[in-house]
Amino acid sequence: MYGLFHHRCDHVPEQLELAPTDKGNDGKIELNEANKKRKEYNEKRKEYDITTDLRFNNISSPKNYKEYKRFGSFYNRGNELAQIIIKEKGRNDDAVKYARKLFDENTLRAYYNIGELPEEAVNLLNSETNELKFSIDNLLKNIINHKDLDFKDYKRIFKIIKKPSKTRKSKKQNFKDVILFSNKNKQYYMLVIKTTANKKENFIKSFRKMSEEEYNEY
Repeated sequence: MYGLFHHRCDHVPEQLELAPTDKGNDGKIELNEANKKRKEYNEKRKEYDITTDLRFNNISSPKNYKEYKRFGSFYNRGNELAQIIIKEKGRNDDAVKYARKLFDENTLRAYYNIGELPEEAVNLLNSETNELKFSIDNLLKNIINHKDLDFKDYKRIFKIIKKPSKTRKSKKQNFKDVILFSNKNKQYYMLVIKTTANKKENFIKSFRKMSEEEYNEY
């Protein structure tokens, strides 16, 4: 016997599958045992399909994530979230993990379009675009990890991508990332850039100050 998943009847419309075979004395439809099982199966299948549709429809594609139009608003939001985490967990790797559990995906994946990367950086990344994004996720992670940076430091990123003092492949992550450096008035910065696996998006991975000695090592 084939049971409920018979290959010759699974395509039959439900109204035929559930056709009544008899009516009781009160005129209500009565189903035989096989149709009762089929009805239970179809009801469970409907519940699963509805749940599945809701789950997948709520997953946003990168195109649907919020894009901040003003850098100040973007920074303030990232800093606000970072301070919540710092107050709860301090400044450490556990704090970043906690943030990614506490805040939802749409909040963390929101981003600001910083500008365009120089051609050399795009080529080193082997990326298909020169557009550079900064996500809330990476901003709050950076604020947690680098307390010596303030808003004025982050505004320097615009100048760094426009005219870096030098551009190098990162010595970490199998040389996949690219670092843009800044050296102005004996102030040194490094901006690490990553590209996605499909090479269609570039993101700031980290940003920090560095010493002159460290700067000269690259």
